[in-house]
Amino acid sequence: IGIARVKVKCTSGKEVAYQEIELEVRTPNPKVVDAYETVLKPGQSWNREIAFKGIEGTNQGTIELSVLPQMSLEARMQYLIQYPHGCIEQTTSSVFPQMLAANIVDLTDKQQKEISGNVKAGLKRLQLFQTFNGGFSYWPGEGVDSEWGSNYAGNFMLEAEKTGYSLPANMKSRWVTYQSSVAKNWSNNSSAYSHPHGQETNQDIQAYRLYTLALAGSPELGSMNRLREEKNLFETTKWRLAAAYQLVGQPEIAKQLVKGLKTEVEKYKELSYSYGSNLRDKAMILEALVITKDWDKAAKVAKEVAENLNSKEWMSTQETGYSLLAMCKYADGNGGSKNINFDYAVNGQAAISKKSKRKIYQVKLSDADIVKKGNVTVKNNGDVVLYAKLMVEGIPSIGDKSSSASNLTMEVRYTNMKGVTIDPAKIVQGTDFIAEVTLKNPGTKGYYKEMALNQIFPSGWEIHNARMDETYAIYSGDKSTYQDIRDDRVYTYYNIGGKETKTYKVVLNATYLGKYYLPTVYSEAMYDNAINARVPGKWVEVVKDAGSVAAK
Repeated sequence: IGIARVKVKCTSGKEVAYQEIELEVRTPNPKVVDAYETVLKPGQSWNREIAFKGIEGTNQGTIELSVLPQMSLEARMQYLIQYPHGCIEQTTSSVFPQMLAANIVDLTDKQQKEISGNVKAGLKRLQLFQTFNGGFSYWPGEGVDSEWGSNYAGNFMLEAEKTGYSLPANMKSRWVTYQSSVAKNWSNNSSAYSHPHGQETNQDIQAYRLYTLALAGSPELGSMNRLREEKNLFETTKWRLAAAYQLVGQPEIAKQLVKGLKTEVEKYKELSYSYGSNLRDKAMILEALVITKDWDKAAKVAKEVAENLNSKEWMSTQETGYSLLAMCKYADGNGGSKNINFDYAVNGQAAISKKSKRKIYQVKLSDADIVKKGNVTVKNNGDVVLYAKLMVEGIPSIGDKSSSASNLTMEVRYTNMKGVTIDPAKIVQGTDFIAEVTLKNPGTKGYYKEMALNQIFPSGWEIHNARMDETYAIYSGDKSTYQDIRDDRVYTYYNIGGKETKTYKVVLNATYLGKYYLPTVYSEAMYDNAINARVPGKWVEVVKDAGSVAAK
């Protein structure tokens, strides 16, 4: 695993030429993470045996010490960074928390440069989403504005500018014009979004929009007052609107809005629109408490948000991104003089001392420290309680070979160009064929939005891109909302109604002789992991023998 190099030497008489090509060798299997944690009182030590289970070159280890309750910062951040899909929400979630984490985590120069590069790349990528109106679409190049996406991406853009990053020319001014226009024309329409939380979502989107305008220094006070005077304002709306009033220098109104409000949110999940949930909303409440400087309530909510992050429960990119964002703001704004002071030793080596004034300190284990079986010892040398966490990760050689289905059914088959089923285990070199995926919504949870289908193909197969060659366009199957076609994979995004069936096709060519691994085919609701289906991967071959392809 890693970079392989092929060097070609050509000689003609006395002339010699060289060409070196770099090839990335990677495994299609997902990363496996084991985490161990404890609470260290002053003077207390902790010893933990560890085992690295991944293929050589994929193993990593991290020791994390924090004065805050554990929130799996490293693991949750990596989930966002490595998330394969790239809509406006996911693009923003991958970089927004990284930028804020730099204020609370003791980073090396290399890590700081990496985060800075990621933030700059994120800001540049936002240009692909900006519409003619100045808002941001859900997918790159779409002409329709995503209201929540415009709020969230705009929020990141403003915080990045405040941190010192330069913004692409005119992006902010066009966005402010769009936000102001939509804010002024907003109405409290109970049927604006067709789901049980429709009216609440409509109010929350407007409150968040007004908050971002206040953050931009271009508040729409008339629209803020109009929203405040609406009857039956939802509590989540009041929290966000209060934050907006605090930003424009009206703390009395902010306090009045949230007086007596609870911080609990009724459990729900939203597949689209604001991509919300009770976990995301609680994180937004925490941010509002930080902005209004209600530290007593903020401490209680921060503990709950940290527990959610530190659990093994799946969280969507929106839940993860906003929870990390809020925790970073809480940690950065809460001040305090708690310093981290500890020793650590790996595999019986001499102890190394570390001190930091930041809230979180991470140590990456060196390549020399990564052995099949080892141990780590940590000692708290300070005068405050430290939350210690040890994370061991790697990519195993064998992937999960089980099928699964939850509130979604999926059938994968491979056919020749006439639609006759073939076995992909052995396919003749040069053969064109089709990977066909049929998905069905059983109707148990209603209409599904923002669904993703992940198909990664063996390196011996090549994808015929229907956009580049109209010959293959007729084989694409049902219409998708967006499709991302790359060298070795296709990500298809779709919506599907109750009891509805949809089929998607990719035309392939068996190009290179050899044996390859066909990875798992997986489909999921991007904002609700209770909706998913998977078909396991297997080994396939591209062969010369024309008799090896047989119709079933």
